[in-house]
Amino acid sequence: MTVDEVAEKLGLTPQRVRQFCRDGRLGQRVGRQWVITEEEFERFQKIPRQPGVSIGRDAEHPPAEQ
Repeated sequence: MTVDEVAEKLGLTPQRVRQFCRDGRLGQRVGRQWVITEEEFERFQKIPRQPGVSIGRDAEHPPAEQ
């Protein structure tokens, strides 16, 4: 799947999907493009998330309360 296809299915911008790819959360780089397998997409889609809440490596270390 392409970044644009994944972005459309997830309701995200292609830029946000590319950020997930760069962060190592999704896809693999093939030449100058990111390629996301169906398996990766399905696994990523199952991750519970809330709007405005970071997922992945930052989720383990939430910001300190002030």
